[in-house]
Amino acid sequence: MYRDEAECAAETAPAAELRALAARVKSRFFTMDVAALLHGGWTVIEVGDGQVSGSPDHADRRAFYQELAARLG
Repeated sequence: MYRDEAECAAETAPAAELRALAARVKSRFFTMDVAALLHGGWTVIEVGDGQVSGSPDHADRRAFYQELAARLG
């Protein structure tokens, strides 16, 4: 279940820690699924090949690619 599909606290995943983990992945294009733990903290569920990943059906794909382009440009 995606975060925006469930009721959950407004806690944000620790970006710096996740970037440090991502830097250890020997790929330039991958996904990392993370989950908030019931009693606090975060865990990595899965790291996968980016080309087989999809987005939720309700995702605004145009906004996603615009944001991606802005961050890469």
